Amino acid sequence: MDGRLSYASRLYKRSADCTRSWQASLQATLAPTGNRGGTVLAIEDEQWLVCLFGADGQLAPTDPEGFGAYAASLMNPHIHEITVSAEPLGPVYRYAGLGGEWHRYDRIRSWPGGLVVLGDALCALNPLYGHGMTVAALQAELLARTLDSAKLPEAGARFQRRSAGTLRLAWFMSSSLDLGWAGGRSPFAASLSRRFLHRVLRRIPEDPALYRRFLEVQHMLAPPVTLLPLLLRHTAPSRDRSV
Repeated sequence: MDGRLSYASRLYKRSADCTRSWQASLQATLAPTGNRGGTVLAIEDEQWLVCLFGADGQLAPTDPEGFGAYAASLMNPHIHEITVSAEPLGPVYRYAGLGGEWHRYDRIRSWPGGLVVLGDALCALNPLYGHGMTVAALQAELLARTLDSAKLPEAGARFQRRSAGTLRLAWFMSSSLDLGWAGGRSPFAASLSRRFLHRVLRRIPEDPALYRRFLEVQHMLAPPVTLLPLLLRHTAPSRDRSV
């Protein structure tokens, strides 16, 4: 699965007297038209981390002038503001080749005894969505439970069969978004997922509760269905016809 995504990042110095009311600001890439995005994050050691995203083959430049111009082209004003007001602390680094790849070892009937595959060796997820380490931790927990309940020669095969359960949600979320850049018709579930995400992101700037719940879903602490009540409260018709 390859949406041809990439990002370029640079560190900036954050002044001690910084009075900005936010610690992170984001503009996401959204298929099929929003192929540029970025984020700025307040991180440790009084630094800003600025990342500029590109999708569908867009590449943020690695030269300082081009990096700033790319930031200026975004709708989010905070990202460009930091690139022009803060002191850069190093060069721009670009990371590309962010496609996802899932090796379906859970489907192999005859599995070598004592062998397990997990983490990126099992499934490399697009890192822009932030699921890789979460999934690896879930697989480590699953491996511990499997070793407690099965004899060693059989534990590897049992773990490998069950490993798909740690990946389905993360793979569905990332692949649904990346499929939007593939062109042509997407599967119905992927198209529905993208429409749902677009609706969530439009609401987030004015709804802190929805934003916090979205982060829980994004970090796999809550299922996507938990977003529905917060969305529906905005769309339910008013009972007072005079309003």
